[in-house]
Order: sequence, then structure tokens, then C-alpha cells
Amino acid sequence: MYVLQSLRGFVTLSSVLSNAGLLTPAGMIVGEGPFTVFAPTNEAFAKLPQVVSDDLLAGSGTDLEHVFGYHVVRGKITSADIVDGMEVVTLEGEAVKLRVGDGNITIGEALVTETDIPAWNGVIHAIDTVLIPPSLASKWH
Repeated sequence: MYVLQSLRGFVTLSSVLSNAGLLTPAGMIVGEGPFTVFAPTNEAFAKLPQVVSDDLLAGSGTDLEHVFGYHVVRGKITSADIVDGMEVVTLEGEAVKLRVGDGNITIGEALVTETDIPAWNGVIHAIDTVLIPPSLASKWH
């Protein structure tokens, strides 16, 4: 079992979340799990427009909480549980659609690049894009 901080591909995410107080000192998501985390990789953060990156990497504020909450679903959802067209409600409060096709899983605009990474309080799926909740999309576009 892993905690987010121990996985090399998520250094940026774990740093931002730790600075914002959204991870426990042990590296777990604050709150009672289990959780499913669609975790943006370091490369996903590198693709962000500069203005978005600057806001999120500052590691504070409600925008970060909304963006991170949009990547987390209450309960443990493994890749075997995901069906095409499935909608999940994120901790941020908005629903996001999962798609399955051609051997790939996508969530919103993000491709799931690695599935079913076991975590102490749930499961992690790596994604190649930082998801921006619809409620914040106009802020950065």
C-alpha cells in the first residue's frame, strides 16, 4: 500500500496538497475514506497554462480545494468497477463522466495512464491532465 507522497510520479501534486494542508502528515488525504483519487502526474501539471499553474502551485485558497476535490470521489472505485458513461460525483460536488473504449479509460478530458495503485485509504488512478471543475473553467480561460 502506498501514500501519494511516496510515489515519484506525483511529487508536484503531493507537494501542493501538503502545503495546502490537504494531506495528513502521514501523506493521506484529509478526511475519512476510502477515496478514489484521479491523480494528475507531474507531467499533467507541466501542461497547465502559466496562470493556472501559478495559482495552484501557490498551494492555498479555495481554488486549490475545488480543483483537488474535483479529482477525488468518495469510495473505492477500481478499474474493474468503471463502465462506459459512468458518472461519479466528486468531493468538489460536481459530477464527472468516465469513458471506457479502445482499452483506455478517460475521466473528463484526462486519460487514465495507470490504474489501481493501492493506497492506505483507497485507490489512485494516474491521469495525464489536471481536471478543472466547470465552476472554475471561465476563471482561467
